[in-house]
Amino acid sequence: MRQNNLHRRVFAVMAVTGAAGAFAGSLFTRIVPAQGLLLLVGAIVSYEAFSLIKSLRHKGAENLRPNLAPESAIGLGVGFLGGLVGLVLGSIRLPAVINVLKMEPRVAVGTNLAASSAMGAAGLIGHAINGEVDYEVLAVMGATAMAGAFVGAKYTGRFDERTLKLLIGLILVAVAAVMFWRALYS
Repeated sequence: MRQNNLHRRVFAVMAVTGAAGAFAGSLFTRIVPAQGLLLLVGAIVSYEAFSLIKSLRHKGAENLRPNLAPESAIGLGVGFLGGLVGLVLGSIRLPAVINVLKMEPRVAVGTNLAASSAMGAAGLIGHAINGEVDYEVLAVMGATAMAGAFVGAKYTGRFDERTLKLLIGLILVAVAAVMFWRALYS
């Protein structure tokens, strides 16, 4: 927020719709097979990664125009899927925000992190209701993730748009590989 890397309106829309989706999705985790969901997430992340890397050949982001339909759809859809899988799925939301909403990558990163917080909290509540939370793991991973996000946020503004898109795309390739690995070997 201090670096002005948060689009407040998009955050508000995605936080509300995403939190609702995450809570609803978290209540259905026992019904939907995890392996299929992980394969679906891996496929979506792969597509988003290569779309983002491919977009490097095009000119920069356009000015963001208010459009509640795609903002709400991204928030609700990613939130629901994330609630099912038990992940906030910022790796899916981030490239969607960059490619669909045409948001500048540094602002998309900040907005995505803020929306992830709201969605994660709502999904956590749903999973807690189902008795599916390991609080020790939550404490360790939560603390280290917050520290990493804080450090990462300080460096986001130091990269130009093309470099940031490339870095995000390469990280998403790795995330997709992990999703496929988890689906096939868990």
